[in-house]
Amino acid sequence: YLSFDGQLRKALKAYDDIIQVDDTWAEAWEGKGKMYYWMNRPVSALPCYQKALELDPGHPEYVKGVNRMKKLIAWTPAYSFRQVMEDEQVYRVVANINQFSLSKRLSDRFALQAGTMLDISDRTYVYDSLLDRRFDNTWLSAQLIFGNHSINARVGYSFSDTVFSAYGMSYNVGFR
Repeated sequence: YLSFDGQLRKALKAYDDIIQVDDTWAEAWEGKGKMYYWMNRPVSALPCYQKALELDPGHPEYVKGVNRMKKLIAWTPAYSFRQVMEDEQVYRVVANINQFSLSKRLSDRFALQAGTMLDISDRTYVYDSLLDRRFDNTWLSAQLIFGNHSINARVGYSFSDTVFSAYGMSYNVGFR
């Protein structure tokens, strides 16, 4: 592939030049899709893989590329459960924590995640009775994506405590 030396933009330009000369060459469309994929731009990569597949139906690499890009930009649900126990001399806590989230890559440069966490805890005191506690946190996270770098902003609200419970920004760096 033309990106061997990590010059993805030059390779992308070369594939564009090839496509201008012969837009029926499926390998050029796939190459362009790969460059976008390696640049962390799956929304731009998808139509390139789809065009390659249209020109060469059933080609396994093109099918794989289309499916990979669709998966990267699809709505993605997630669920986790964990139980936390804490034993002290005067009390014992058992917390059942459920977390649900839904994320979506909306464009090459923007992704959203929304979720909620529900913590149902029982606290038993040695010299007293049982105390039930329910805590929730609902959040929205936005991510601006620049290649392998991203800026994330997050805000959350607890309906059980009626307060903003999580907010902030972070900068993430990824290496490939």
